[in-house]
Amino acid sequence: MHEIVQSSAIISSRGQVQIPAKIRKAIGAQTGDLVIFRMLDDGTILMKIVKRKRLSELYGSLKSNVKFSSLEEETDNTKKIWAAKRESERLISSGAEGVVTFDKKHFGRLGEKIIEPDAFLK
Repeated sequence: MHEIVQSSAIISSRGQVQIPAKIRKAIGAQTGDLVIFRMLDDGTILMKIVKRKRLSELYGSLKSNVKFSSLEEETDNTKKIWAAKRESERLISSGAEGVVTFDKKHFGRLGEKIIEPDAFLK
């Protein structure tokens, strides 16, 4: 048989109630969990906690053959893309002719000349 845990809280001027720590601990509630309230005919209030899935709990739940890059790789690629975009805008505004495109293989292309992404970071 479970121990009965009882505590009290005060309703704030904004209608908020903080669930007391010993109640949160007893029911395993954490930040981000959903709280559902139900009022019965006799005025009894039931409170149910719906656990929110943590990102770490979802790891491996979807199978994929796609190799995902690390956060560092994504950050580096994003920096290169933005640098290429700024450089292409500079080239266009300076009167250079050609079409500038961006894709995963070439961060910038001006006319027939391939603009290497690392050149923009210097």
